[in-house]
Amino acid sequence: MRWSVVFIACVFLFMVCYVFFVDDPEKIYAALKESKPYFLVLAAICMIGYWMCEALCQYYILKSGESRLRFSQVIRVTMIGQLFNCITPSASGGQPMQAYVMNKYGASVGEAACSLLIRFAVYQSVMVIYTFIILLFRLSYFTRTVSAFSSLSVIGFTVNSAVLAALLLCCFYPQFAVKIVRVIINFAAKIKLVKNKEKIIARIDTEVENFNTTFRSFKGGFKQIWMSALFAAIQLTLFFMVPFFICHALSVNINFFDSISLAAFTFLLSSFVPLPGGSGGAEGGFLLFFGGQFADKSIAVAILLWRIMTFYLPILCGSFFYLTNRKTDDTAKTP
Repeated sequence: MRWSVVFIACVFLFMVCYVFFVDDPEKIYAALKESKPYFLVLAAICMIGYWMCEALCQYYILKSGESRLRFSQVIRVTMIGQLFNCITPSASGGQPMQAYVMNKYGASVGEAACSLLIRFAVYQSVMVIYTFIILLFRLSYFTRTVSAFSSLSVIGFTVNSAVLAALLLCCFYPQFAVKIVRVIINFAAKIKLVKNKEKIIARIDTEVENFNTTFRSFKGGFKQIWMSALFAAIQLTLFFMVPFFICHALSVNINFFDSISLAAFTFLLSSFVPLPGGSGGAEGGFLLFFGGQFADKSIAVAILLWRIMTFYLPILCGSFFYLTNRKTDDTAKTP
């Protein structure tokens, strides 16, 4: 975790230096001076709505079981998850930390794991459907207007679709999923990519079995799933609206639906970069997809504002909830 924080701080310093060394400082100052603060406030409100929708999705799933967690506690769980998603590679630390905090609040380990699994599966499903609809209607337009859009967007969509397919196989056809994984591992062992294949296969067998058992313990129904999917769709839309308001704050008039589409594929591109917060991929994706909208205006300032809203603000707010949660736990332990 310490190295992640150092890495994130270095990335932030690099971004600031990049903005001031690549662009004329006077041009940057003018862009910030002429910016429209109320659009930045709207962008921040979108991020707050994004967090609330995730909390509602999690709360609704938990409510379908035996959980007695209050909504205020679920908000805290959500924000701590935001922090650890941002500071760990591929957002790998968010869910384990959320399960830990839920357990502290009285949820069983199985209940916490199950609710997080269902929420992730719903979120991944909605994201794939969301981006598929955008690809269906807007691919030809963006292929003409954005260089390399076609290949990068298809790669991002394919990776996320593969994650969803793996989830569904583990949930409904665990034995088939294990067979596929064994074929892949055996092939990788033949070409010397992996060692101790028996140990890896045994571990995967256990993980898939635990995953399937957790999924089958879910006591909710279609109503809970559909409501969670609705919250997830609103959550994604709010997140994708952030660049729209940042563009308008810098007096860049961009079509709403074009902005949503470009933001969705920026998100897809950064989601498979195995660094905290998708660093590098996120900034590069924003530059690639939104760069053509800025013409003579400063795209670097827009990237900086967007990352502050979508990456550094969640770290800041998540840190507040994490530290106050630790303080509460320490106070509770004090006799």
